[in-house]
Amino acid sequence: MAIIIIDGSHVDHVDADVLDAILDRYEGREFADQLFIESFEVPGIQLECGIHGPSMGDEPVQEDEVYYAVRGDRKWTSRMVDRPVRKTDLVTVIAGPAPGVVEGNLALYTTYGGPLAPREPEDPSIGSEEELQESKDFWALHALSPNS
Repeated sequence: MAIIIIDGSHVDHVDADVLDAILDRYEGREFADQLFIESFEVPGIQLECGIHGPSMGDEPVQEDEVYYAVRGDRKWTSRMVDRPVRKTDLVTVIAGPAPGVVEGNLALYTTYGGPLAPREPEDPSIGSEEELQESKDFWALHALSPNS
């Protein structure tokens, strides 16, 4: 059993060596049919991280430093800051069930460099008031580098 990459996996922003490390880590592991989230260090591999704020050991990102922009094909704006991405060996993996994925396996939804960050407040996939409040609280203090 394993975590597998499917057509809908959002992995275009990580290198093949990162994907190999992820797939190797979870090879032979059986998963319950549910959402799986884990952050771990990948020694010897550096990933780009565009998150700025307390979860990265920074001061909160102040509103006077922020601008809002749509990233990629999203329909909402992201809280952005003109700071460069930085390197980290921390990777976050988010996986879960998907149509056509054999029971005991999970589909890789996304992976990125840095700590777990909640969905952005305008993301329509937010499913509860609690999740929305967690998102608002986090993104009031954090922002993303351009092109991250």
